[in-house]
Amino acid sequence: KLFGFTDRGTVEVGNHADLALFDPNTVDSGPITMRSDLPGGTDRLFAEAEGIAEVWVNGTSVVADGVPTGAVPGTLLRAGLDTYTPNFS
Repeated sequence: KLFGFTDRGTVEVGNHADLALFDPNTVDSGPITMRSDLPGGTDRLFAEAEGIAEVWVNGTSVVADGVPTGAVPGTLLRAGLDTYTPNFS
């Protein structure tokens, strides 16, 4: 609700199934390293996820047993088209 996403945030029929399965006792980030994989060879900080068993995006497995599956089912969400303006008053 905070970001105004529609059809997300709860597990129910008709919603997008973006889920992560992890062990709360082992979930962590690995050591921080530098990667130069942005456009123009720009550096960025990176840390591997640890303790994440599986991740599903739109109901499709994108990480299984901690290894990326190669599937890329996600889509870019655009403000105003895929979101609403929350009213917190």
